[in-house]
Formats: sequence, C-alpha cells, structure tokens
Amino acid sequence: MDDHSEEGIDCDTSESLVTANENSDLSDTDEALYLEAAGNILESLRQDCRVESTDLGVFSFTLLGVSDVRRERLLEVVFTEEFCELLIRSIQRKHSGYLYLLCALGNGTSSCPKHIGDRIALTPGLIETLKVLHADPSSDITPTGESVCETALWITANLVQSCSHEVLSLFEPMIPALCTELEHGSTPSTPRTHYSQSYMKAFRSLCTLLPASDARLSKVFRSSSPSHGRRQHRALHWLIDEYSVALKGSNVHGTTFYPDPDDRAITVSRLTADPVGRTAVLAAGVVPLLAQSMLTPSSRGVLTTRRLWTASVRAVHDIAACPETYPELLRVPDVGQGLMLVASLGRQVGMPFATRRLAADAALAVHAQWSSLRLLWVAITKRQNTHRCPLSVLLPECVRRIALWWVLTGGYEAS
Repeated sequence: MDDHSEEGIDCDTSESLVTANENSDLSDTDEALYLEAAGNILESLRQDCRVESTDLGVFSFTLLGVSDVRRERLLEVVFTEEFCELLIRSIQRKHSGYLYLLCALGNGTSSCPKHIGDRIALTPGLIETLKVLHADPSSDITPTGESVCETALWITANLVQSCSHEVLSLFEPMIPALCTELEHGSTPSTPRTHYSQSYMKAFRSLCTLLPASDARLSKVFRSSSPSHGRRQHRALHWLIDEYSVALKGSNVHGTTFYPDPDDRAITVSRLTADPVGRTAVLAAGVVPLLAQSMLTPSSRGVLTTRRLWTASVRAVHDIAACPETYPELLRVPDVGQGLMLVASLGRQVGMPFATRRLAADAALAVHAQWSSLRLLWVAITKRQNTHRCPLSVLLPECVRRIALWWVLTGGYEAS
C-alpha cells in the first residue's frame, strides 16, 4: 500500500476545526443592525406597508461570509413561520422591495440547516411562487445582477439540497420546469460552450429529486462526443470544475461565481447512490476531490464541515460497497487518510456516529493503516502460542469489529 495511507492525521486539521469560526465573522454591531432590520421588515410586512430600502440592503446581504454557527442562530431567530409566510406573500404580490427579499431568501437558504430549510419549504405558497417566478418573462433584475427566473432556480437548488427527505416531495411540481431548464441549457454540438449557472442549478436540483437512472436525468450521462444534430450536456464536466475550484476557495473560470464545496459534495453523493450516476462521476474523475473534501475542513465553520464530510463519506462508502467501482478508491491513497480523519476527528464537529462508522468501515475497505492492522490478522489466523498471545484465541470475525473501534477511537494515532 502507498506510504501516504499510513500517515497519521495532521494535527493542524484538528486545530483548524476549532478556529474556523474565527476566520470571518459578524461584529456584534453588525449583528444588532441585522436583527433590527429584520424586525423592521417584519413589522412593515405585518402592516402591509413599504419596507425601508436601508433595512432591505442590510437584511439581504449581511449574512454573507458569517460563520455558520452564528448564521444558524440568526436564521433561527429571524426565519420564523410567521416571517416566512409574510415574506412569501410579499414576493408573490411583487410589493416594493421584493427583489431584495428574493436575494435575502436566496442567501438565507444557502447551505441552511435542515430544520430551517424544512420550515421555509413548508411555507404555504412557496412552491407555486417559485414556479411562477421561474416562468416570469419580466426583465426585473435582483441586486445580485440575476433575473427573477435565475433567482428562483437558486432558491430551489438551495432548498432541495437542504431539506429532509420527507419534505422533498413538495418540490415534485418543479421537476418539469427544471427538466426544461436542463434541456434549454444544453448546447448544440459546437467546439466551444459557455458555463451556465442556471443550467447547473437545475441539474443539481434534479440530482436530488430524481434517481440518476431516471430517463429525464440519465441522458445527461450519455456520451457527449460531438455529432451532427445532437445536443450536448456539460453537467458532469462543469460539476467537477465547480467542485474543484470550490475546494480551493476560488471562482469558476471566467465568472465571479464562488461555488460552495459542501453543496457539490451533496450532489455527488446523490449520484453515487445510483449505479448510473456512480459510474458517471467516477469516469469524470471525482475520487481525488472526495479525498480532498475529507481532508479539508470548511473555513465557514463546523456546521459546513459536517455537511461536507457527511456527503463525502456517503459517496465514498457507496463506491467502496460496489465491487465494480471499489478499485477506483485504491488508486487515490489520500482516500484512506481522509476517511480515518472523519472517523476520528468527526466527533469534534458533531458528526453522527452512524456517519463516522461508515467512514471507518470504508477506511478498512481501502486498507488504510494496513501495516498495523495486518499484525492483528496474523496473530488471529496463525494461532501460534495461544497461551502467550490472547489475540490468537479470537475468532476471525472479531477482527473487523476491533478494527472499527480502533479507528473510531483514534487508537491508530497512538500506535
């Protein structure tokens, strides 16, 4: 096995989990201004009167760059059921300032916690509003420079990736519009294509709402070689590009768009759950990015790191569990180290035990720390000097259980 998979966990990674929230955060004064603006907007929406432009600006963009722990607390306070209902009603009626409120909804739903995503998704009239806005022929442009249609796609993609499985069925009415966007966003067979955020938002949404083997989505994974009269889908190529630059904290080439790595990892994990999608993303070269994801805590904080690691582990475990795709993991030594990191240090970011166990299970599957684990196998299988070596009396089926706990408790670090 390659020497890289035998290395211990870098202590700098552990320290970065503690300091992630200090990199970029909101001052107490800015937080007070944000809460004041939200309160003023709520009162204006209650009275169905004009919202002050100063409040709209503060409310729409203050959350950008805030650490995820503080951001979740603010979203919990502001996005109550009443506020969500009044917000959607104002957007439906296109009241003064509704373009700013759309931006606020987009920023609020970006990588939001599951329970808040569910709360927003369950707001009466939300889905119908998104459908109407997606089909809006007006030339209204939001403060982010996007059209109303593009912003509706943005909110849809955010919510679909944040909501619980039970709530996703609410978005089924959006599937035809998303499929249409995917088809219109594909390009004729030409030597040059242009990156499209709307196309990718529709693609990422459909990856969550439909299995990769669904005919409406599987056409994206077919051969994209140029041929006369065919339309080419660039979704996988662009997904890998987005994922790669997101892990570097960079922008998509030729744009000012900075994608989030956790959202791209979630899309990949949806695809690896299906044989068709799993084969497609492996052919696109996703494994090194999954390994990097597990070795790279998010600068936005522990909550975003948890999302990133959870999605990455699920994707890797799906690949490891399939005999046909498992060898792909062995070609990238960092996969084993990343899995060991999540299994042990995952507890520092509140990773569910079930996810950490998946990471440990996959780590053993790719022979991480094999130089140490093979000694355990030798002791049990050789069964020599049983009176001097207690390990030699254990049954072979005990090896995996012992190894799992050894990884989960970080025992390999001491060794």
